[in-house]
Amino acid sequence: MNFLKSSTSIRSELPDNSLVDAHVDAWKKTIEVQQHFNDLSWRIRALWLTALTFALGATFVAFKDGKSIELLGLGHKSPALLVPVLGLLLWLAFWFVDRQWYHRLLVGAVQEGMSLEKKLRDLGVDVSLTKTIGDASPWNTWLGQLHSAHKLNFFYVLGGLPLVLSFFVLLFQPGA
Repeated sequence: MNFLKSSTSIRSELPDNSLVDAHVDAWKKTIEVQQHFNDLSWRIRALWLTALTFALGATFVAFKDGKSIELLGLGHKSPALLVPVLGLLLWLAFWFVDRQWYHRLLVGAVQEGMSLEKKLRDLGVDVSLTKTIGDASPWNTWLGQLHSAHKLNFFYVLGGLPLVLSFFVLLFQPGA
């Protein structure tokens, strides 16, 4: 896929072709790095959904067992009550790796891509993939404009909600 616009947008007399070539190569590598971190983030999210499914399944299997134990001064409760707690700890680990680790690296790669695109435009090469994607990324909602970090947090809040609900349902389950 050619991310550079047509050759007619390149000035006939570029300053130094080796300089342009070096910037284009750096830009291409930056795009690859952006794709790499984006792919890692989506793999983490897919793995989180698998872990969430497992945690919810384990919760219901443990609850179905019907046994109860004295649990931390809460009275007799199903040991299933512990599974959502462990699931939430796992949820926090996934969120941390995705949001606080790889998302920051992706943002850095995007910033570098925008910087290189500006340098290339200054050299007469009309390229703006990173900026165009960034401009198209925000999601306009009744809450305002949500950017990638907001959408990522929203994903994890929605993903953690079933575990929180499971915990409270089991906590207040009579006779469990």
